[in-house]
Amino acid sequence: MVTPNQKRVAVAHLVAEFGVSERRACLVVNQHRSTQRHCTTRSDEEQALRVRIRALAVKYHLITRGCLLQQEYGPCRVGCVKTLYA
Repeated sequence: MVTPNQKRVAVAHLVAEFGVSERRACLVVNQHRSTQRHCTTRSDEEQALRVRIRALAVKYHLITRGCLLQQEYGPCRVGCVKTLYA
């Protein structure tokens, strides 16, 4: 599976190397142009939580429903935890 970031790199390469428009390059790579232009921003708090989730995942080999995080951070929404870990 190719991630949107990998597709961004491919589109940039096509534009730079072959001189095609961004629209054509996105069409070839099957990437929507709004996704191509989107810049992800992550807060320091999310980054710290993401690092902690990965550390717990390595230690316990599995995180179920964010229960391990609730001991340190209080109630966490499961969807939030899944999104941050992905």
